[in-house]
Amino acid sequence: MVNLGNLDIEQLKVPLGFIKLVQIPLALIAYTALHGWRFDFKVYCNIGNGTMHAQHMYETSSFSLGGIEYKNCSNTSTTLFPESYGGSSGLVGFVCIVSIIYCLAMLFIYLYRWDAYANDNRLPRLDTGVTIILAFLWFFSFWVWWRYSSAMKDMTTKENVQKLSDDHSFCTAPGCKLDSYAMYAPVTVSVLAAFGNAILFSYNIWIVYKETVWFHHRQMNQQPHMAEPTITLA
Repeated sequence: MVNLGNLDIEQLKVPLGFIKLVQIPLALIAYTALHGWRFDFKVYCNIGNGTMHAQHMYETSSFSLGGIEYKNCSNTSTTLFPESYGGSSGLVGFVCIVSIIYCLAMLFIYLYRWDAYANDNRLPRLDTGVTIILAFLWFFSFWVWWRYSSAMKDMTTKENVQKLSDDHSFCTAPGCKLDSYAMYAPVTVSVLAAFGNAILFSYNIWIVYKETVWFHHRQMNQQPHMAEPTITLA
């Protein structure tokens, strides 16, 4: 049974524990920023006497734009966007959650069960293996999200929204007018936070590797062997 009174705060002062304190909030920033994105879409229609009215208003925080139908002044539903970006953002969110859970679990071991970690060769090796996997997932999810978020930004500009409307003959009624707005700042923050975690987890591989028996054996093999002195009898 773990005694919660045996807190070894010194482990937070070394790179092995300190880097976890940086990885957790950075993963939280990436996850939170994903839910800060918003896309507003309004369809203005002429209701008579030259009066324009926002007949349909849409506000969405979902990246699955390809699954949303919009109504025009004739109340005809149309899917304007050809692609959805929910899969790539979902991957980043999944990696964020897994990373936070893993970092919290390892911090618990560092702070309360350091003797077991230091004396059991399996724990440092497991720590190294999982860190390698997470580093790969962060780099992969960063690359995918950076690529698709850039495409999403281009897709949701006012000019492109108008072009999509013209291609689908969406806003053809007399007096029909469109207005759209996309909040891109949270998407940029999530991309930068994902890249930051990719760097941190990659560097963390070296930190946890130094705690493994593999590193210790390598250090022992690299130490120079001193030649034994020979004694000559007179």
